[in-house]
Amino acid sequence: MIKIAIAEDNKDVRDSLIKVFELLGEIEVQIIAANGRELLQQLEQLEQGIKPEVVLMDIEMPEMDGIEATKQLKKIYPDIPVIILTVVNQKDSVFQALKNGANGYILKGEKPKAILEAIKQAKEGRLPMTPEIAALTIAFFSGHHEQATSQEDYDLTKREAEILSYLCKGMTYKKIADECFISQRTVNTHIENIYRKLNVHSAVEASNVARKNRWV
Repeated sequence: MIKIAIAEDNKDVRDSLIKVFELLGEIEVQIIAANGRELLQQLEQLEQGIKPEVVLMDIEMPEMDGIEATKQLKKIYPDIPVIILTVVNQKDSVFQALKNGANGYILKGEKPKAILEAIKQAKEGRLPMTPEIAALTIAFFSGHHEQATSQEDYDLTKREAEILSYLCKGMTYKKIADECFISQRTVNTHIENIYRKLNVHSAVEASNVARKNRWV
């Protein structure tokens, strides 16, 4: 079972998602919050070993919206993937959330299998998003870092550089572990170090730094 948290102010949407997950039988809804502030408060109350593995985050919520909540969550829990729940006309808001560390997004009303697949992708370190949003994200980071920097400038080891290249290809942590002949725990440690050295909070940001500097 994949443990998740839901931050959504619309009760009908929350109830619909919970019913979907009950039918799928592979998801355990651990936290239900009506806004970003409630989500962060409930996360703080949980012990470290039982934190949710993925967060579904609405954008427009009272008290604290999904963009700010994503930013604060990623500062405290950089390893918890955040998937933005959105509607078709929220492209700019989705982009802002991705800049704040979100790991991808899904449209509200998606089919249950698509929702489950997005959650699995995020949990495995992949990036559930359309090519259009991915291109916008890459363009943003390229525009803000015009001068290329070497991997050595970031103090990346050869192993970290190798794992970063696999991360850019959308490979799962398990596949990276198999490719490098190391454990998934070791992969997690390397990726934590990569995030720290690159000063990023998600695979999206790390991939964009790599592409901006032409490492991949």
